[in-house]
Amino acid sequence: MKIGLILSNDWELFGDGSGDYFDIQHRPLEEMLCVAEDHGARLTVMAEVGQQWAHQQLSADHAWAGKIAESWESILKDVVRQGSDVQLHYHPQWSRHKYIAGRWQLDVDKWALTSLSPDEIRGVFRKGKYYLDQLLKPVRDDYECIAFRAGAYCIQPSKVVIRELLDAGMICDTSVTHGFHNPPFYDFRNANSNCFPWITGEDDVCVADEQLQGVLEIPVCSATTIDSAVVRRAMGERHFGRYFLGVNASKNDFEWLKDREKILQLRYPIKNRPSAIRNRVTDSLRGSMVDSVRWAAGKVMGRRDVQLDYDNLSPSMFVKCIEKAVESVENSGLKGEDALIVPVMASGHVKTMHNCENFRRILSAVEEVFGDRLIYWTLREAARYWNGRLRSSAVPHLTPTSTVPDDNPDH
Repeated sequence: MKIGLILSNDWELFGDGSGDYFDIQHRPLEEMLCVAEDHGARLTVMAEVGQQWAHQQLSADHAWAGKIAESWESILKDVVRQGSDVQLHYHPQWSRHKYIAGRWQLDVDKWALTSLSPDEIRGVFRKGKYYLDQLLKPVRDDYECIAFRAGAYCIQPSKVVIRELLDAGMICDTSVTHGFHNPPFYDFRNANSNCFPWITGEDDVCVADEQLQGVLEIPVCSATTIDSAVVRRAMGERHFGRYFLGVNASKNDFEWLKDREKILQLRYPIKNRPSAIRNRVTDSLRGSMVDSVRWAAGKVMGRRDVQLDYDNLSPSMFVKCIEKAVESVENSGLKGEDALIVPVMASGHVKTMHNCENFRRILSAVEEVFGDRLIYWTLREAARYWNGRLRSSAVPHLTPTSTVPDDNPDH
């Protein structure tokens, strides 16, 4: 069984529109492409088109906005030219953008895709697909925009989204991470799988449908771990991982993660993030004594889900997550399928990376551990491969599970 590692990246400014494009998007992506090329790897850039359209509109009066819009298109052409991939990503708060006193003003009331009307959702998908196809097909004949990831994972309720994706000619979504939940925006705790793809029903991206009426869902890989914030704090992350989880992480790994958090705080303090503001509001609305007790108990010992995120995991944790995910697929009935390529979706954000050293170490680690079993896949390749297989019933829907340690307690 082959491992088709998909290195996706949500390529965007911060959620409130802040951040210097060249500092947190353009130059980091250039560096990441160089690292990927050194390893024979390929990326899938989930291109946030809302901000691009906003810059294009502003360019008539502001030359700097036009320069950003041109650079945005230029580097995505380079991405496809080098054999990597570009697919659609969208944050709906850009649908109500204003530029006032040198700052973008976005509408956080439109945080979720489904806060838009069906007509607006249809317009985003059709315009987004058309725009990326027209931009990138001249660079590579086989390019096609066929996949989508919702901004901040807010794809529920998903009935309208599924319908409009299909009507726009798109076959794949990759917004789901099994176990993740942030009511009222999304709840993926009942998602069909933590790794293996499925064809959704007409109404819910989390549910597999034998009638094959929905879109292909390729989830971001995740795994469940038993976690204790109290014990971790008492022992320290390195000792907790070694003695309780059986995974070693180097001092350099933890130093990189600490430096990343320091720099991210300077770039984008938590108190200024629209998502944090919205989460505080919803937390206060749903707060209760029962919730408080559950929260406190979870600090002592509880279950949590970790996403395969190369910004937040050390190389050893990243490898362990893949091992457990593939093991769960094999234990679900596909062991011995040597020719099968299992899509393992990883995620990251260049805007939160102060450098690519952790990414570089992760690629070295997966190559050392998995060897010839490892294939660097693009989302476009994986979507075409698995859409055909599942719709032809060549491979049944599976619901694998896994348990894996997590060395990033704050994710």
